[in-house]
Amino acid sequence: MSIARNSIYNLGGGTATIAIMLVAVPLYLDLIGAMRFGVLSLVWLLSGYFGSFDLGIGRATSFALARQQTLPRSNDQSAQVFWTALVMSAALGLLGAVAIFLLAPLLFVHVFNTPPPLVSETLTVLPWIAAGIPLLTIESALTGTLTGKEKFRALNVRSVLAAALTQFLPLLAVWQIAPRLDIAIPATILARALSVALFALIAMRTVGAGWQPRLLGQRNQVRELLGFAGWVTLNRSLAQLIVSLDRFLIAALLTPIALVHYSVPFQLVSRGTMVSSALSSALFPRMVRLGPVELRAIAIRAMRANGALMLVLCAGGIIALPMFLELWIGSEFADKADLVGQLIGVSLWLNAVALIPNNLLEAQGTPRQVFGVGVVQFVPYALLVAGGATMIGVTGVALAHNLRTLADLLMLARRAQLFAETTRVILWPLTLLAGCIVIPTLAYGWPWISLTLQAALIAGAAALACRLFPEARGLFAKAVASRLHS
Repeated sequence: MSIARNSIYNLGGGTATIAIMLVAVPLYLDLIGAMRFGVLSLVWLLSGYFGSFDLGIGRATSFALARQQTLPRSNDQSAQVFWTALVMSAALGLLGAVAIFLLAPLLFVHVFNTPPPLVSETLTVLPWIAAGIPLLTIESALTGTLTGKEKFRALNVRSVLAAALTQFLPLLAVWQIAPRLDIAIPATILARALSVALFALIAMRTVGAGWQPRLLGQRNQVRELLGFAGWVTLNRSLAQLIVSLDRFLIAALLTPIALVHYSVPFQLVSRGTMVSSALSSALFPRMVRLGPVELRAIAIRAMRANGALMLVLCAGGIIALPMFLELWIGSEFADKADLVGQLIGVSLWLNAVALIPNNLLEAQGTPRQVFGVGVVQFVPYALLVAGGATMIGVTGVALAHNLRTLADLLMLARRAQLFAETTRVILWPLTLLAGCIVIPTLAYGWPWISLTLQAALIAGAAALACRLFPEARGLFAKAVASRLHS
């Protein structure tokens, strides 16, 4: 199974989901308005956090199935691992459903700055929101199954279908019935249920599982699965809280409109993780099977490759984002949201590099190391976000996000014993990305000078990418040659 081919599948699936989002977001804003869309974004953010009640079963499933690839065929227990993960994730999802059912009224009434009419629309369909949590946890186990088996083509075909269903079915519902949250939310849950049912059929076929649940019979195997999953769930739950904290605090300290000005560019730019994740997720099952020396070598190479590829994309995206937001949604929105998106673009690049030391630690079977990194970050980050929101607004929150992602990368690199290599990789790219934000602004009012500077910055990003990852030079040459021959 080719890592390159699997990366391409992941990249294609991610690109298609971005295209779906680009079409859907302006339609949502037009049909239900910015205020309702802000509350709807908060609902899905809250659901995503409680969806982390899967306790890391998805990642643990991927780890267990990847390790089984090295065993003789007679020892294959993929179906048992699958059913164990599925039953556990469903049970844990029910716990998450109870938790969100009990806590959501308190949060929307007393914590989040939400207008009372929209609180009423949201809490009316609270049972639907709770019902969506087990779907998220089951989906995590199914994703882990296909990842562990390296079935990335099937995984991404399903992801694209799921994105289309969960975006366009609710749009159709609010268009045909009423532009209200108590219409959009149930429609989204129904769409997600359909996509999860399709996902389950694909995963069952992949592992050869029948309709009768087959749980692992040996206690030590269950203990191993749960032991890995326990640390992963701590990592995932804490990471989900840290990643969501900025938007939770915006909802509490600012307004739903401010949340839209932050969350829309955040969601748009964050979709770029599909490029860096294309390599890292395809690489993870292979990393699980490598020895320490090979693992370190491939991690350094992958870190440079991710950094090189994402540098060109992030530099171009940062430069193009203000114009894109203006064309996509409007100039008024772009004026308030473009700098947020540009700053998140810098974090996107840092996260791309950080994925590799994170993968290395988990592939070594030491996810507890990742948890320690998150614990150290949490309180300082909360203080930075709260201070940034109250003093500067959403731009201050984005700056706090930048500082946290830089600290996260450096701490992960130190735990993975890749600190020296990481600092060499990030120094000049960070300088260039900062220039992509600042330099075109200085030339505002002189279009030709601004365009020249932007082109120079993108060319500089390409040159720096080739220096980071020399193999990229060959890829660029092939691309140019194919263009000349066509």
